[in-house]
Amino acid sequence: MLQLINVRKIYKTSAGDLAALDGINLTLPETGMVFITGKSGSGKTTMLNVIGGLDGIDEGEILVGGKKFSEFTANEYDSYRNTLVGFIFQEYNLLPDYSIVKNVGIANELQGSQTDLEYLKQTLASVGIYDYEGRSPNQLSGGQKQRVAIARALIKNPKIIMADEPTGALDSVTGIQVVEELKRLSKEKLVIVISHDLELANKYADRIIRLVDGKVVEDFMVEEKSIDKNVLEVGGVVNVKSGSELNEEETKVLLNAIKDKKSVKFTDGVTVKEKRKTDESKIKRSNENISLIKSKMKFKSAASLGVKSLGVKPLRLIFTILLSAIAFAVFGVFDTIASYTRAKVISNFLQTGAYTSIAVNGEYTNRDGDEIKINFSQNKIDELNSELGYSFRPVYSVNDFVSVHNFDPSGSHEYPITTKDGKNVPMQSKGKGYYNTSVIGVIEFKESERDFAGNITSEGYNLIAGVYPKIDENDPSSVYQVAISKYFAESIMFHTNTNPVFGKVIMDYKDLIGLFFKINGANYSSKAPAFEIVGVYDCGDIPEKFNDLKDQYVNNGSKYKPLADEMKTYLNASVQRMLFVADGAIEATRKIINKSISYHGVPALYYMHNKNSSTKYSIPQTFYHINNVDSKNVIMFDDLDRQQIIDENSKYTLKGNEVLVHIEDIDSVFRRELDYLNVYKLYDHQDEFKSLLGAVGGADADNLERENAIKAVFTKVDEIRALMATDSQLDETKEDVITRVKDIVVERESGVRDVTEVYNLKVVGVYCDVSERFDYFPLVVNDTTLNSLDIYTDQGYYSMAISKINKSASSSNLVANYITTNKGFSLNLYGNNIFSTLEKSEIQISKFTNLFLYAALVLALFSVFMLFNYISTSIASKRQSIGVLRALGSSSLDVFKMFITESLIISVISVILATGFSVLACMFVNMYLKEFMSLIVNFAIFGLRQVLVILGIGVFTGIISSIVPIINIAKEKPVDLIRRP
Repeated sequence: MLQLINVRKIYKTSAGDLAALDGINLTLPETGMVFITGKSGSGKTTMLNVIGGLDGIDEGEILVGGKKFSEFTANEYDSYRNTLVGFIFQEYNLLPDYSIVKNVGIANELQGSQTDLEYLKQTLASVGIYDYEGRSPNQLSGGQKQRVAIARALIKNPKIIMADEPTGALDSVTGIQVVEELKRLSKEKLVIVISHDLELANKYADRIIRLVDGKVVEDFMVEEKSIDKNVLEVGGVVNVKSGSELNEEETKVLLNAIKDKKSVKFTDGVTVKEKRKTDESKIKRSNENISLIKSKMKFKSAASLGVKSLGVKPLRLIFTILLSAIAFAVFGVFDTIASYTRAKVISNFLQTGAYTSIAVNGEYTNRDGDEIKINFSQNKIDELNSELGYSFRPVYSVNDFVSVHNFDPSGSHEYPITTKDGKNVPMQSKGKGYYNTSVIGVIEFKESERDFAGNITSEGYNLIAGVYPKIDENDPSSVYQVAISKYFAESIMFHTNTNPVFGKVIMDYKDLIGLFFKINGANYSSKAPAFEIVGVYDCGDIPEKFNDLKDQYVNNGSKYKPLADEMKTYLNASVQRMLFVADGAIEATRKIINKSISYHGVPALYYMHNKNSSTKYSIPQTFYHINNVDSKNVIMFDDLDRQQIIDENSKYTLKGNEVLVHIEDIDSVFRRELDYLNVYKLYDHQDEFKSLLGAVGGADADNLERENAIKAVFTKVDEIRALMATDSQLDETKEDVITRVKDIVVERESGVRDVTEVYNLKVVGVYCDVSERFDYFPLVVNDTTLNSLDIYTDQGYYSMAISKINKSASSSNLVANYITTNKGFSLNLYGNNIFSTLEKSEIQISKFTNLFLYAALVLALFSVFMLFNYISTSIASKRQSIGVLRALGSSSLDVFKMFITESLIISVISVILATGFSVLACMFVNMYLKEFMSLIVNFAIFGLRQVLVILGIGVFTGIISSIVPIINIAKEKPVDLIRRP
């Protein structure tokens, strides 16, 4: 079974090298009881350790079943001990954290066998400790512990049993019982016993090997021989053959033994021990192929040791966990900043914000990155609702609804109201941060959305006074009947009660019914319609957090300014400041103003000039499609002698680079390019022509007057052309004029940024659109030109859209992506300065990102050190238990499982705490930003990603901090671990 060939084991000492084994050559059989004897320090235990695989050798070779130890890997050494060897240690070496059952059963578990409880009890009974299986080792005496150690060695039925002074801690009776049990087992196994008891060896050994100074000085076999005598004294005991007839001499020997009070033993036969020098050549060689069993220790068993190690240094454990948690939390907060995206912030705002609805504008970013405002078509709104899971409804522009003229030079889209007779509704300083009488849009709710009582059931708005507006075909002004929100009504009441501009103090919502108001800011207020209030709706309460604004003065620098800004943003996202008009009122109004769809161009500058001139004149960046211009109002001057009307039957079509400009724009060019004074001072019709041009855009002209004025202009243009062609006083010839007009072009050039692509659009005619007048006049182009300018054409008449918020993550993410996209069609949150605020916050907060990162790295390194230190201490406290498990056959992987479990438990606890710390920190950051930076959204958003980051950092830290001490302990020899607790 075992063969030692010139084995040497050297210990390095301060006095020099010490040979614990010095050239040992031995061959041990498959069965039999071998005693290794000798004085203390002779090398007995060292020999047991090296042949048991607990320690290595420096020279020579050891073979087991023909396999060389020198060729074993570390795992194969473990498997060798697990498969073939059962140890009985002199110092018991029980596992203090395991019960007696677990201490014994672990040997079976390592081999992958299920421990039979009945067999285990029988094994315990065989060594005299029956019914002790539920106790722990610290509840047993030394002798009882030794019996458990013996049971542990026996239960897995090993081929080799190695016992180091197995009877040292036992009483004589139990000791004899144990030795006799080992003797019984030796008939089928190899039992190697280390003992200094020569009497015990002589009595039970099949072979006795005596060592002196690491060398074999005696090696003899012990055989029991039957003697053909009835009475024989052996070793002070008189053996008498039972049932024999004694002769005179045998009787005399027996009587003398009794007289001398010697022990008398009756046996079936008289035997004698015979010693002879061992002849190893006669030892039968094993031909059995040994299959080694890898350790199959359950994770639960390994982990339980790791868990029980957590109590080694409780204060250090608490400090380590807290420090690690803080480090991981800083990583979590850092990642919320590092992973910041506007889309993420917007999505979170939609999902978690207090707002119940949002209002959006449309925008288009062309291929050059230019952002262009657009209006929604109903088709686009339907498309968005289908894609986003929202219920957007169109909102019509107050600007368009109130007047056919531009009436707000400041560019604001919010219009305070006046009474019908022009009195301004005062805006008190106190409370103006809460109460607001500005109008932001016009919205329809169809009859199908209302119940018989007038409540708007589709949105949950309840009628609290009056009725919902309705168009009366016999009363054209009924299109201007409106319903308002309870909030808007309260704002009117608040601002007018101190100064009754309506002629009375308004005490109730019903008092508003029948009152008329206009909207401030119209350049042509005499033409602006008067709205009649016919109903008031409860559209939901304003959040209580804004109540503080009711009695406060809100100025720049006021501590209530951020709250007032937030309320304004809240109102912009709701219908609270919108006018509810009758079903069909918007379409009816569109027919009245007859406005065409206009398309915004790129924000790079456009110029109109003569291509041979260096002087350029800025013109608008807005376009009409050719089909949207009334053909009756178009003059082509490809030939100045002939007016050509564009209509369906016209043979003339605009080419890809051709445009029409408004008559006033071309007039400007005439004045500059053709020397306005030189041309017109010659004509008696100068003043008439100028007045006609004024009449075209006059605010006081109705549609019929405007049409007549345009006809007169065209007639006058023909007269002037005729004069220009014949008048001898004209400085320029007809051909010069034609040439110069034909050379007028529209050019797109680099403005505030460098634009390499330049469009040259040639002016080939003029138009005068009677439907509206602006401070600017859109250019008229065809499809080809619109496409070449990368202009978004799927537009309609609606300035914004509003919907209740769908707080689902998927819808919120889609909306956020539309809001934050930087190409093609996109959405903007109406009246919400979130982007500008975010931009400012990004710059400031990004400065702290690296600070968080560096702090996190420093703390993480320190936590790695602390965890490393703790795990090292924990491992040191378990050295002996690890050594025992390794001796029993557990692998390095089992050791890894023990302490990686402990490390991961610490890390998981730290991760849980860190998650809580991170959430609190993010809440604090967001509160700070809202309080001091007026940021209405959550900037630091803690989510699943941060949980995973913290978990990943925690697990990584746990593994990194544990791997080195675990690898180091796994590399140590089992004997060193057992000897040095």
